[in-house]
Amino acid sequence: TELNQTFLGGRSAKIVVRATRGSAPLLVVHDQANREVCKAHDNPITCRWVPLYTQRHRIEISNTGEDVSEFYIVFD
Repeated sequence: TELNQTFLGGRSAKIVVRATRGSAPLLVVHDQANREVCKAHDNPITCRWVPLYTQRHRIEISNTGEDVSEFYIVFD
């Protein structure tokens, strides 16, 4: 799954992903310049950073297992 989300510059950004079925997914977050700002794989997955300026981020969530995986995601 790939999502886009705008986060405000100078304010803490946080994404939490929790698998409800299957293996924990891989979460990778990139800024507009395609720099990786976070990569995590634990369950629950938590990524926290402070963007330098307001910009759109690309959020990639990948199933790392062989079975179907279900998850929910929270943005803060």
